[in-house]
Amino acid sequence: MKNTYSEAEQNGADEDVADYMQEQLATESQAFIVGAKVHKTYWEKRGYKESLGADENEKKFHCHALVKMNKKAVKRAVASSRAKLLGDIEDPEVKKKAERALKDISNKFAELDAPVKVESEED
Repeated sequence: MKNTYSEAEQNGADEDVADYMQEQLATESQAFIVGAKVHKTYWEKRGYKESLGADENEKKFHCHALVKMNKKAVKRAVASSRAKLLGDIEDPEVKKKAERALKDISNKFAELDAPVKVESEED
């Protein structure tokens, strides 16, 4: 969602405002997520070494998740978060820029032509 907003704002937006709006939109949208299901998870063990620039030698685990959600629910969540975000903006100029950038965001966000295919480790 942040990337979609960022693409819409590429032409001449105030960078600080764009960053703030991206973060706010991502945060607001989380409140409206309904029907999402974890499809697959992936754990990754990472090693950090002082000799390569890390603050200290350590190992960390990172988890990534592929989440599935139908397009109708995605559009609803984006529309709700867009409305909430725009409703919280008081400055008319900022609100106008945000409305332009967010005009088609719910459609763009759900524009996948085909479902994402996930290959298992066995494939």
